[in-house]
Amino acid sequence: MKTKIFIAAILSASMFSLHVNAQITVAADGHVGIGLASDTVTPLSLLSVGASGFSNATVSVVSPDTITSTTSWNNICSKYTVIPGTPRPQWNVAINGETGASTDEDRLVGVKGSATKSSQVSSGRTYGVVGVAGNATSGYNYGTSGFLLYGTSSNGAGIYGDIRSFAEVYVPGRYAGYFNGQTRVNGDFYANSVNTTSDARLKTNITEVKQSSLEKIQELRPVQFTWNPIEDFHITDTTSTRKTYLSEDLDYKRLHYGFLAQEVQKLYPELVQEDGDGYLSINYIELIPILVQAVQELSAEVRELHEAAAKQIDQTDQ
Repeated sequence: MKTKIFIAAILSASMFSLHVNAQITVAADGHVGIGLASDTVTPLSLLSVGASGFSNATVSVVSPDTITSTTSWNNICSKYTVIPGTPRPQWNVAINGETGASTDEDRLVGVKGSATKSSQVSSGRTYGVVGVAGNATSGYNYGTSGFLLYGTSSNGAGIYGDIRSFAEVYVPGRYAGYFNGQTRVNGDFYANSVNTTSDARLKTNITEVKQSSLEKIQELRPVQFTWNPIEDFHITDTTSTRKTYLSEDLDYKRLHYGFLAQEVQKLYPELVQEDGDGYLSINYIELIPILVQAVQELSAEVRELHEAAAKQIDQTDQ
């Protein structure tokens, strides 16, 4: 007890902080600061590095305003000798997480972020990791960036996403991004090509389409339209701001062509899906086999007409 009182008296005498070699500051409330600008800077986070931090952050790390000429990608990841090219930009890193091991059974995590509530509630938000980038006018802004080491045979993904509980899923190949579960893009999606899984070994209950596609296809009504920016479609609490169901970056004056999901649903309900907000979407990819069958039926009818016409000409000539 006397020891604790003595330590408390020392802290009080030193204006409620302990400054060691102008590097570490320990405040009276237990908050620790490392590399603060001066003795007068009070660490607001439990651990504040480089600046006072924030009272609502457990750990706050702020990188210095200036960097040395030797601070580059090679210095940050010097052991990754397979990174291609010569790094030109210099890097200023707020938090650097790095680990390594040589055994097969080890799970290695460079940086882990977790945010979960103790029970399910209808308000609030949770973010495991938040990345923000901007103000680089050259176009090199990445909120989150991930990559596989270049020049290795390791399969995997630069960024992996899963809607289930944490699971270790084998990725059969090398991908910039791999998402295990339903994935949604709210806006235009650009790709050089789109491949749909269609291996016969992954299918069962295979039967030919028996009903006529031509008749049902003729009932489909192609339409032209512009998107409708529906606002405030899903306000969850009082802190919600204006929202639109579709991306605000869409060109709402641009003309589009397609079908209305409600009309397609009457003809092909299996090609229409409803999302969590009650809006319908169409599986246009699976309309292709139906269109092909309709073309085949039409081709067969044309062939029969040609054969009948040719037969009638032969009979007339005789």
